[in-house]
Amino acid sequence: MPVQAVSPLPYRLPKGQKYVVGDTVPGEYYYAVTFDEASHRVVTGEDVYYEIQYGHRVGFVRAADVRLVPSES
Repeated sequence: MPVQAVSPLPYRLPKGQKYVVGDTVPGEYYYAVTFDEASHRVVTGEDVYYEIQYGHRVGFVRAADVRLVPSES
């Protein structure tokens, strides 16, 4: 399978911001060149991402780029 480039979204997350983390998922994409389902594949990368809520959107941030901290009580 060819390697697909990661395209960042145009949003900026300022340093020091805090977001609630949802799921932890690997980077992946669906590879399908033809209508023949026998050749379709899910390609999974090595990077791991955290799902966050960003405004009213769901976003994914690269786990290696962020630091997890416990919530304050």
